[in-house]
Amino acid sequence: TLSRLPDGKIGKLKIHKSGKVRMEIAGLPFCVDQGSAIFFQQELGCICPLAKEYVNLGAVQSRVVLTPDVAALLEQMEQEKA
Repeated sequence: TLSRLPDGKIGKLKIHKSGKVRMEIAGLPFCVDQGSAIFFQQELGCICPLAKEYVNLGAVQSRVVLTPDVAALLEQMEQEKA
């Protein structure tokens, strides 16, 4: 779960020229797809405890869905066997 990851950066978001979006969390690849529509106002923010401040990152326009990239995981397993 995410609660077991250390504070700070949890992954890398990779946006390809083709428009395909991938995310890597703790070394595991995920496919990023558009999720369901937002039916009410939601805001995204970041709490910085050391600086004792809150930063509003703006309104959430739509949700995303992350699914494990099974093809990439299988490819990694094959490379490890070789």
